[in-house]
Amino acid sequence: MDRVRASLGIAQPTPQQVQDDLNADDVDARELAAILRELQEGIDVPGGLFPMLAQVVSTAARRAEQIEPDRDGEENS
Repeated sequence: MDRVRASLGIAQPTPQQVQDDLNADDVDARELAAILRELQEGIDVPGGLFPMLAQVVSTAARRAEQIEPDRDGEENS
């Protein structure tokens, strides 16, 4: 858990910086496209940031299913 917290602590300022850049009054279409391209391609992970985040969420979901295999998010009455 300490490693996860440390990783999130390192990664946390980055999304805020991106949000600040996106909310800047002088951002134009070209700059917006560059920001989105950087999020997709500019990370050292094959496929970019979005597939990496999807993989993390999928791994967590698979692990949750292993912990409680009978839970599907719906309550049985």
